[in-house]
Amino acid sequence: MRIRNLLPVVAVLLTVAVSGCSADDPAPNPSDSTRTVVLDKVICDYMDANAPAKPVDKPNGVDVPAVGTVTFTINFESGEVSGAVTLTMNRSKAPCTVNSFESLVEQGYYDDTSCHRSFAGAMFQCGDPSATGYGGPGYVYADEITPDTTSVYPRGVAAMANSGADTNGSQFFLVYNALPLDGAKYTIFATIDDESLAVLEALGELGQSPSDPYAPAQQVRIVSITKVD
Repeated sequence: MRIRNLLPVVAVLLTVAVSGCSADDPAPNPSDSTRTVVLDKVICDYMDANAPAKPVDKPNGVDVPAVGTVTFTINFESGEVSGAVTLTMNRSKAPCTVNSFESLVEQGYYDDTSCHRSFAGAMFQCGDPSATGYGGPGYVYADEITPDTTSVYPRGVAAMANSGADTNGSQFFLVYNALPLDGAKYTIFATIDDESLAVLEALGELGQSPSDPYAPAQQVRIVSITKVD
């Protein structure tokens, strides 16, 4: 099998799967100073966008930590399948993304929401309280792409969904099998351990919806997300 020949097809399909906002939404145009480095802290620019899918305040973008790690646990439930998925985040690689995620968790934004997208036994997309794929937190911010970002998103990472450059909001996807996303740029902000990957695989085995090939066969719900340290 020539995997290379399949990449364009997969890329087209995943355009739907990892998009976070409507194509009709006005695209922000952040300046190069969106993330300004000041020693071990940064300044993040969170720009107003559409109305939030769930009431929430914008994060504080001043003196955002840019060193150290932080861990969160996502508690999933889907019928008889449930389990915890641990995300370990390195602030130095994506400080504005981690800061936003942390703020949303503290405000309970992700609690009792559904993962509206899944794809080919490889990933789940979550983070939209409306479960439509168009909902966000009412703000957007710039990509944090590192030099080692490639067109293949490896097993065991979490990345932000978007609708184009610099349109990150609240939606993210969890990769439990490598995903080729040719030409797409998504901020990788966390890693997922092996025990957590087993939980995602078990959820993935529930299959796809017969009426929507991009949706889970049954509701995959985030019960809560908690900060570990």
